[in-house]
Order: sequence, then structure tokens, then C-alpha cells
Amino acid sequence: MLQVAHVQMNQKNADLDLPKQIVKELMENGAQVSVAIFRNLLTAHWEARDTEGVEETLESMLVSGHTPILKACSLILFSCELLSNG
Repeated sequence: MLQVAHVQMNQKNADLDLPKQIVKELMENGAQVSVAIFRNLLTAHWEARDTEGVEETLESMLVSGHTPILKACSLILFSCELLSNG
């Protein structure tokens, strides 16, 4: 199932609903979601200029016990804002 989500995220103009749903279900079922999955999801949201998706993913990372790098998070959110406004 994660492979399907990974392929989905790597497509041009990807719909991120499926990968987000898979991560959500994994977390609800007590499965550990790896940092790599979160990074891929963050990258996909960033490429889609989806600030809200970036924020949601960062929150999910924290809930899962992963600590995002603050500097990277700030840069991602800042660049999303710049790209969406310009």
C-alpha cells in the first residue's frame, strides 16, 4: 500500500489525498510511519505549493514522535508562501 502512495506522490500534478489517507490509517492503527515517508509527503506538498498540507504533515510527524528540523520546516513553509503568492 505504501508503494502505491509513493508512486502517487511522484506523479506530475499528484493528488495527495491517497498518500495522506494511507498515512492517517497507519497512524490510527498504531503502525510506525517512518521519517522517510513524512519527508516524501512534505516534498510532495511543497512541490504542489500546498502550505496547509505541509503544516498537516509536520503535525503528523510530531504526533508520530518524529522531530522535524526547525530550519528545514521554516524554509519549506516560507517557500510555499512565496510560490503561492508569486
